[in-house]
Amino acid sequence: MRYRAPHLPPDEHHRVDTVVEKSQFIAWLCHAPTVAAFETLLEQARSAHPAASHHCSAFIAGPPGEQTHIGFSDDGEPGGTAGRPMYKA
Repeated sequence: MRYRAPHLPPDEHHRVDTVVEKSQFIAWLCHAPTVAAFETLLEQARSAHPAASHHCSAFIAGPPGEQTHIGFSDDGEPGGTAGRPMYKA
């Protein structure tokens, strides 16, 4: 899989907010060279939004073209409806 890595300084993320049928969705995107970098961003999201119903996630950690460190989670949403589609996008 080929993907473009965001040009963001370490420890910074890009955020996009959208509302669908009165539900707010917040997407955070960062460069995650390691699984630990992804986990740090996810913990920051959980800390920033503790009342959120779900913290769905998807990641590819490492350089473009490498798929050894991937993951996704629906975090309580119906199986296959959040994490996998986010990963595919």
